Amino acid sequence: MNHSPLPPEVVDRIESTLKIVDREVWAITASDGASRGALTATWVSQASINRNFPTLLIGLAPNHATAKLVLKSRRFLAHLLRSDQASVAYKLAAVSGVSGTDKLAEFTLIGDRPEDAPPMLASCLAWLECQVFHYYDCGDRWFFWADIIDAGTPFDEPVGEVQPLREQAFFKSLKPEQRAQLLAARDAELPLHQSWADMWRTMGEEVEEIDLSELDDEEDT
Repeated sequence: MNHSPLPPEVVDRIESTLKIVDREVWAITASDGASRGALTATWVSQASINRNFPTLLIGLAPNHATAKLVLKSRRFLAHLLRSDQASVAYKLAAVSGVSGTDKLAEFTLIGDRPEDAPPMLASCLAWLECQVFHYYDCGDRWFFWADIIDAGTPFDEPVGEVQPLREQAFFKSLKPEQRAQLLAARDAELPLHQSWADMWRTMGEEVEEIDLSELDDEEDT
């Protein structure tokens, strides 16, 4: 399949449509031995309706240090940020952990945690502790499916009375130079991400045709 660039006017229409979906902003933390990391994420979604086996799906770029920590440790903490925590989201997005920078150094963390547990931010709207059970590499993103093994909120105020930080509000809160910095960092990564995505698409063209007759005997609901 030929994957050619779309006309600019079509790109604009698609981008405007996708912005209607105003996703929540999360802080993902992970650790492996003495290494720890954190990043800002919006590709975070509940992946099961079975309340007895709750799962979470996250998508992370493979060039991020925290993504590698999640892959190695098979654990992570997803912190849902409050509407007044745009500065937290910016700090975790503006600095790369690949160079060895400890992005969590300036944040207050919960201290009484097991040694092998992911770091927990002391301040957020709510958190989900997750154990990865499946991972999929699709080129420019690594997708992790994880069992949610615990959850909570670090303060006494009912969760429903506090609003989460959302993507559009986050970007609107940034100063022009901060917004320009994040967009420049995103654009700098695009060629690398595109090369990975193109390679994955090429591999997908060679997938065997599925025998749909095997599905005929399965009951539809």
